Order: sequence, then structure tokens, then C-alpha cells
Amino acid sequence: MKLPLDSYSLRARFFPAVIVLVPAVAAAAAWVPLDSLSWKTFASAGCLAALASLLSHLARDLGKRREPELFARWGGAPTIRFLRHRDTTLPEATRDRYRAKLGTIVPSVALPSSRSEKAKPDAADDVYRSCCDWLREATRDRTRFGLLFEENVGYGFRRNLWAMKPVGVALSAAALVAAGFRIWMSMSSDDPPTVESIAAISIGAPLLACWLLRITPNWVKVTSEAYARQLLAACDVL
Repeated sequence: MKLPLDSYSLRARFFPAVIVLVPAVAAAAAWVPLDSLSWKTFASAGCLAALASLLSHLARDLGKRREPELFARWGGAPTIRFLRHRDTTLPEATRDRYRAKLGTIVPSVALPSSRSEKAKPDAADDVYRSCCDWLREATRDRTRFGLLFEENVGYGFRRNLWAMKPVGVALSAAALVAAGFRIWMSMSSDDPPTVESIAAISIGAPLLACWLLRITPNWVKVTSEAYARQLLAACDVL
């Protein structure tokens, strides 16, 4: 079935939400037979389309709401931070080349000097933010800026997944408890554990470990900085 989502919404918003819900669905399958009317209704085309749209919006809203937490940890948005005179992430010559180009292609903008940036860092960041906003609008062509789009998808996926971490941890833990209880009930009645129960444990346990150990701000930062590098590199071709 073709979902009512574009490529970015599908990969960066819908997929993270699905990952969050998978353990809960697997645990539910351990208790409710898969051939029941409830599952058939849930899997109907209209229901899945509506759910996909809802989940993509929820993931996006959570990601945007918590994004300032990430930027505060990193000392600012990477796209802005890389343009600062005091930042050393990019080679100085590369940073200066981007700044010089932005000063010529972005309308009505004057990039701050090192002295003015130091005196008024917030005002300087506003100028850099304006330049990055202009760059984003100028690089919407996915055919011409395909690599930039892929980096944006990667960052959106990781940011949204990290933003939903509390929900993901809670659902994975609850799914493990529910599936474990189902297995215990089966063994108490001398019945073998169901395939669905074992599958729920097999999905929930590694996913919970991944939530706790892997889904971190630093994991998001890698793709955030990769996206920032590609966005600023567009200065060389615009």
C-alpha cells in the first residue's frame, strides 16, 4: 500500500514512530490471536494510512520540541556554530570561504566581524541563522542536492527517534513484562510458550538495550554535523 507520506516524512518521521510501537504490537500479538477481527481491522488500508499520518506528525512535533535541548548541549545549532569565527570545527580557510560567499549571495546581509561577533554573539548568531535559512530554501531541489537531502533525512530520523526515547523505553519495558507474563502463564499450565510471546521477547529485549545504550544526543550529533557540513558546502555551487 502506498502511504500518504513523502520520502522525508516516511523515513524521518514515520519510521521512528514505528520503531517505538513495534514492541507494543509484538506484545499485543502474544495475547490477541493474529487472525482475530481486531488485527484485521487494524491492518486495513484506511486505518494504516490514518495511523501513518498521525505518527509522522507526532514524531515531528516531539523532535522539534526537544531539538533546543540538543542545541544547548552542543553550544548551538551546528549550521550556525560552524560559521562563527571562534569555532574551529571547519578549517579556517573553508569557513572563511563560506562566509565570503554568503556575504555575496544572501540578500541584504552583512556577516559580523570577529570583533563584533565577540561583542554581540546573539546578534551574530541571528545573522548566521538568517544565512542558513536562506541556504535551506535555495537547496530544496533534491535532484541537485541529493546528498544534502539524505543527510537531512538521517538527522531527522535520529533526532525524532531520540526525542521519543522516554516513550520507547517505557513501551519496550512494558512489552517485555507483558510477554514474560504470557510465557509464565503458558508454563504454569504446562503449555509451551507461543511463538508470538517468544518473538515479543526477542524484539523487546534488544530494542530496550538499544534505547538505553545507543540512542543518545551524541548519536544524533553525528548526523546533525554531517547535515551542517553539506548545507554549508552548497555555498561552493550556488
